[in-house]
Amino acid sequence: MMEKDWVSWNAMIVGYAQNGYGNKALELCKKMLASGEKPDHVTMIGILCACSHAGLVEEGRHYFSSMGREYGEYVAKKLLEIDPGNSGHYVLFSNMYAELGRWGDVCRIRKVTRKQGVIKQPGCSWIEIKRHVSVFMVKDKRHPQRKDIYLALNTLIKHMKRAGYIPDAGDQEKCESELALSYKNNFPATAAFG
Repeated sequence: MMEKDWVSWNAMIVGYAQNGYGNKALELCKKMLASGEKPDHVTMIGILCACSHAGLVEEGRHYFSSMGREYGEYVAKKLLEIDPGNSGHYVLFSNMYAELGRWGDVCRIRKVTRKQGVIKQPGCSWIEIKRHVSVFMVKDKRHPQRKDIYLALNTLIKHMKRAGYIPDAGDQEKCESELALSYKNNFPATAAFG
């Protein structure tokens, strides 16, 4: 293409995003910005969709925070309209709202997720020690060494608190039953195991 305008940039960004090429969509967005073309709401929807599909949470947060609240809300609604069955979109926005301390919005997104019947696959992490892979699923209590793992996790948490770590609860109590903390999260179990 000899000359690219916002329509062609958006078509390519959204095309890459919807077909699982999140990194390519982000590269194109950077090139678009470097060319002097300004992103619009379609561009931002494409970028957030790309981040969601590719699991690029930090990049998604960066682009989301670069938008104004009003613009971000518009993009969020449009992204959920485009692909309402994709649990990744709901998780991405819930995580971004949590990062911003907007616990009411976190609860709202989670309620919408349930109302829409969207099912999020449980989080999973794994660690390999001496050629043996141990897999940890959120809320899974079947690991044969779970008691030792959670004992080690409790010890780590106590050391962190003694060192001055204070969790930032904010308005988290409003959604306490919905937010996964400590034992419900599989990452600390993986860290404790390793």
